[in-house]
Parts: sequence; structure tokens; C-alpha cells
Amino acid sequence: MNSIEAQKYLTDRELIIFNAELERKRKSTATAYILYFILGSIGGHKFYIGKPFIGFLYLLLLSLSTLLILGGAASTIDSSTADDASLILGLGLFPFGLLGLMLFIDLFTIPGQIKKQEERVRSKLLTQLVSSKA
Repeated sequence: MNSIEAQKYLTDRELIIFNAELERKRKSTATAYILYFILGSIGGHKFYIGKPFIGFLYLLLLSLSTLLILGGAASTIDSSTADDASLILGLGLFPFGLLGLMLFIDLFTIPGQIKKQEERVRSKLLTQLVSSKA
């Protein structure tokens, strides 16, 4: 049963509660894009959308790439470890590139991610309301 059919079985009071909760938990696409442009590299928009695990992954990728790139740059000062430095720099570019790819994908998929989040919230609310009847 989809959410529209399930809503037909709610009483007026339950429907008011359902719509109020849905509105309270609704996420703004504009806010998500603002967070994307300001805090995107640390996953700010993912935390806002309700995907904290992915937000932590963004934060981890940025931290790892920054540490490796800075470590590689610091290693280039010592000319005897130049090969190691280039390897470390190269390893640092991999998580940085992966983060960049994920951010590029997010640029085009944020509205869809918000829609999916709203569907999850709608389904969870309906489940709670229907289970409270039983």
C-alpha cells in the first residue's frame, strides 16, 4: 500500500498530526544547496539531508587527503625522500578526487535526495500512526 492509500485510512486528527510532522521535518532544497556550496567538502549538506554516515565519509575523505597532501609536501623539503613524497602526494590526491567526484554528483542529485528523504519520513510517520491504532 502506498502512502496516498494509507493516508485515506487516517482520521482527521491523525491526518493533521501527519501533515504537521511532515511539514516540520521537511528539508529545503535551497538550504541544502547553500550548505553544499559553503560546507560541502565537510559534508554539511549530507548532515542536513539526514545522511550523517555519508557526511562523516566526506569529512574523513577531506581529512585523509589533506593529511596525505600536507605530508607529501613536507616530505619534498628533504630531497632524499622525493620519491616517497610524490607517492604520498599521489595517495593524497585519490581521496581528494573521490570527494570531488561525490560532490559533483551531489550538485545534480540534491533535489532527488531530498525527495527520497521526504518519502522515508512519510513512510515512517504513516507506519507509526497505523501501528498506534493497533
